[in-house]
Amino acid sequence: MPLTTALGNSYDSGDFPEMFEKALKVADYENFAERRKTSNNAGLLCGIGIGCYLENAGAFPEESARISFLDDHGISVSIGAGSTGQGHQTVFRELVADRLGVSPSVVTISSGDSNRDISGFGAVASRTAMMVGGAIANATDAVIAKGSGIAALLLQSDLAVIEYRSGAFHNKDSKQSLTLFEVAARARRLAQQRVIAENLDTTTSVNAPASFPNGCHVAEVEIDPETGAISIASYIGVDDCGKVLNPMIVEGQFHGGVVQGLGQALCEAVIYDPDSGQLNSGSFMDYSILRASSIPHMTIVHHEVICTTNPLGVKGVGESGTTAAPCAIMNAIANAMPTDAAALLEMPATPNRVWYALQKIQELPTN
Repeated sequence: MPLTTALGNSYDSGDFPEMFEKALKVADYENFAERRKTSNNAGLLCGIGIGCYLENAGAFPEESARISFLDDHGISVSIGAGSTGQGHQTVFRELVADRLGVSPSVVTISSGDSNRDISGFGAVASRTAMMVGGAIANATDAVIAKGSGIAALLLQSDLAVIEYRSGAFHNKDSKQSLTLFEVAARARRLAQQRVIAENLDTTTSVNAPASFPNGCHVAEVEIDPETGAISIASYIGVDDCGKVLNPMIVEGQFHGGVVQGLGQALCEAVIYDPDSGQLNSGSFMDYSILRASSIPHMTIVHHEVICTTNPLGVKGVGESGTTAAPCAIMNAIANAMPTDAAALLEMPATPNRVWYALQKIQELPTN
């Protein structure tokens, strides 16, 4: 029986036990006791923490995509969601090129101009790969289907013997073929002459439910009991974002999310004056964020379980790291500390708060 959310949606896919076991193996969990002993001998407290997450990545409303063929053998793809650092140009160009069997160099992705581009909802709630990518996938499928009919007409063949591969329509019997761009150019002229109803330019949309990215992160920390300072000895994440379209960009999304999650857990705090209500942490001189020197090397492992509810089988990824990191790191800190001291600690676990908790002082500081 499938698990369901409070909204009645099904958790359509996931391999939670296997992911958990893989995370423990990559983190070398079985040898943690030896590492803890080494840290203790050096006067440090050592702890390991596990953070398992299952989140809801946004979907609705629907998204559309338009594929247009240019006179210079180029392909223009218009989408409605603008990039805010997710790498739309890279991911969607590769997606179109792969599905149509053409070079990425001939594909252009455009968004953000209401006079030129198709309308859309936006790149929010980790939805773009699912929704915009799904719309693009549907558009490429429609182009191939439409082009196959036109190629059959041009090659004087039955549609049943036309197959599309490597950027061209092939007659399996006669071995004749026409490239995608040849069919697009001929289709434009035939449509202008009203021989066919429309050219190869295509607009499609997709409407899919939410996806459920999930994973298991393991953090290992050392604490200096004299100062309360925390260092992150290792951080690994095993994550399921469905089909990985571009591993480098997916890992960048995880890294950024983990850093935000670690910042939330370790140092970021909004502090107000209790008497006046004045914000006392209104600049980066007062509001602490992690620096590069505090960020550990991260080991990210992809555990693909294909999503069943959108055309590409992808799941959201943008918030996965920041969902997992706070619980993984706080569990590691709690594991390193005596139980009664850990029970006093709240986020953010600043060195000041950790030191006070280790002294078992009930009145913990607010920063």
